This record gives sequence, C-alpha cells and structure tokens, in this order.
Amino acid sequence: MGFIRDLENILNLLPEKFQTMLFSATFPATVKRLSEQLLRRPEHITVDRLGTTADEIKQVVYDVDKEKKSDLLSYMIGAQNWQQVLVFARTKVLAQKIEQDMIESGLTASSIHGDKKQGARTKALNAFKEGKFRVLVATDIAARGLDIENLPYVINYDMPKLSSEYIHRVGRTGRAGKKGLAISFVSPDEEGMLQNIEQLLRTKIPKRRIRGYEPEKRDIVKRRFEGKKEEIKGAFGHKKKKAPAKSKKTSKRGVSGRSMQDAENARNKKSGKANWKK
Repeated sequence: MGFIRDLENILNLLPEKFQTMLFSATFPATVKRLSEQLLRRPEHITVDRLGTTADEIKQVVYDVDKEKKSDLLSYMIGAQNWQQVLVFARTKVLAQKIEQDMIESGLTASSIHGDKKQGARTKALNAFKEGKFRVLVATDIAARGLDIENLPYVINYDMPKLSSEYIHRVGRTGRAGKKGLAISFVSPDEEGMLQNIEQLLRTKIPKRRIRGYEPEKRDIVKRRFEGKKEEIKGAFGHKKKKAPAKSKKTSKRGVSGRSMQDAENARNKKSGKANWKK
C-alpha cells in the first residue's frame, strides 16, 4: 500500500487478536521500525538478498542530454511501437510536463501524482490497464503498490534520489515470471545517483547511446585577469576616478596685504588732493 495512514485506519478496525504478514520489496530501517510497531514477535523470512531485482528484468541505461530526454522518450516509444509504458518522474511538476510532451508528440498519455485526487488516479490507472493510454507517467509515491499485469516496459525519466526507490520502480515490470525491460535515462548530473544504485545492486548496468541524443560536451573556459589593480577594475567596468583639482589658495598675507596697501595708497592720494584744494 505504501501509506502509513491507510495502515493505521485498517488496524483500528481489526479485532484485538489477528494475524499480520508484512511484505516489502525492500527492507530499510524505516520499514524495520514499522514492523516492530505492527507485528508481535515476527519471523523474518528473506526470499532473496536485499537490494536485488528479478532476473526476468532486463536493465539498460541510456546516456542522454538532460534537455533531450522528452524527445528521446517519444522517439523510443514511437519507433518501437510500444503500447504500454510506465514512466517514472521524481516530481509532480515534471510528471505533468512529461504527460503534456507525450500528448503533443502524438502519443496517448496520462499521469498520476499527489495533486490528483484518488478517483482521478484510479480512473487513469484503469484506462492504462485497458490500453486506452500508451503512456502512464507516475511519481514514486503515487506508483507504490501498482500491480499492472504483464507490464512490459518501465522507463526512469530521471534517477531516484534514494537507491531503494529504483528497485520499487523497476519492480513494476517482470512480475510473476514474465519478462520485462527497465530503461533509465541518465544525464551527466545524475551519474552519482547511478553509481549509488549500482553499489546497491552490486552490479554494473549496461550503457547505451543513441546518436543525436547523447550528452553534449561543454568546455569550461577559464579566464585569467592579469595586470595592475586599476586594470583589473577596468576590465569589470569600473572607471578610475579622477582626483579633484586642488584649489589654488593664496596666503592671507599675500591677498589681504596687497589689497590693504592699495586702499591705503588710494586714501593717501585722495587726502593729498583734498589738502591741496584747501
């Protein structure tokens, strides 16, 4: 089921004494703690080593440019004439975008995620099982517990952040002894996630490329700025400020002295002229 609230609601309806069996494709610490809360003195039975996928599932990785994933997805489905493909995406926004991209490319598609009500999700899932849609896009939480009989193809549009989620994803195909194909689109920024998944699986997943969709090589050019500090600032658009012109100040004695002497001479001349007239 995958939802703790659903489990709690069911437990509240059960009688005081009951028998419980818990099945999980993975058994992380969170599931272990849950089993200790729900079960009483349980027997732990392991069918296979933890972190494994069914032998019937063929797994392949495609190196692809992040911006070309949508085009590659529609190309592969159309070229191979696949009729029933389950596509996984990490976020609700991305799931909605992939659905719209597939419809625009001419493929019938729908999506299930947390923003859609349970009734809408059930309707979309049933339509997918009946063959009304060729592509069903799902987030990890919404796809928990999905049981689609004879589902042949699962595509990871992006890689899950938790390695255990990968096992849940690809486990939607190759069920009950049937053959299945799980394809993962890996862009350069997801290589670390892929390595974590391969460590969990203890195996390398074969890699392939399709010409025209492979990652592009982007060279990083490093520029070095050399020179004086003023030249470096100039390279970034800073202009060197000019120093303000110094005002030419004259001494008080120089200016005032001459002015006072001129005034005195003028007074003397005037005075002398006046005395002569008298």
